[in-house]
Amino acid sequence: MRSFVGYLLLGAISLLLRPLLLRHFSVVLSVFPLTANEWFFAMTLLVLAFAVALLPAYLLYRRALSERLSG
Repeated sequence: MRSFVGYLLLGAISLLLRPLLLRHFSVVLSVFPLTANEWFFAMTLLVLAFAVALLPAYLLYRRALSERLSG
């Protein structure tokens, strides 16, 4: 319950201070949940990062197998 109250307080304060932050620092803070497009972008990045990490691992695995079998 405390985190929910803190989240609501953070949201209320950010809504109140948004014009001030935008005018003085050109910054807009968003504390609300991600939109569908942002979730899609985040999941796409995770899938691509996983695929990019798997390629060198697979190549090293194949090299290790070939060295073990031939040596």
